Order: sequence, then structure tokens, then C-alpha cells
Amino acid sequence: AGTFLLLGSETGSIYYFDMQKFPLRMKDNDLLITEIFKDPAGESITALSVYLTPKTSVTGNWIEIAYGTNSGIIRIVVQHPETVGHG
Repeated sequence: AGTFLLLGSETGSIYYFDMQKFPLRMKDNDLLITEIFKDPAGESITALSVYLTPKTSVTGNWIEIAYGTNSGIIRIVVQHPETVGHG
């Protein structure tokens, strides 16, 4: 299983870091960061909740992300890991 880190930003983006590649890529100053979602209103993301479904041979893994914004709105994003970074 992979190890990853998700961070929300003040500009409304959610970023994905592949922590297994982190120490290797730091040697050449190229940190692998992928923007996986952008809040439609560009609001600051203040909270993240992440659930990764158990892997099955039929459906694979799905990542479910719920996040809160500075105005109190809660949104839910569902993303298949094979499409991360593809909108």
C-alpha cells in the first residue's frame, strides 16, 4: 500500500504528495506534488477528511475526500486514483 499526504491550501487547492517517492526526489530538488482538486469558488480549505476504500479486484481503490472551507461550506470529492490529476 502506498503512503500519501493530502494538504489543503489557502487558494482552494488540494495537493497530493507521494511520500514513498519523497526522499528519493528530494535529491534532485523535484518534489512530486499533484494538484488533485480546486475549490470552484477558490475558498481556503480549512479541514480535510479522507477515506480510501479497500482494494478489490473488480473496482480497484476509490478515494473519498470531504473538505471544509473558511466560510463553513462542506464539499465531497470522489476520485479514482488512476485519474488523479486529470480533473
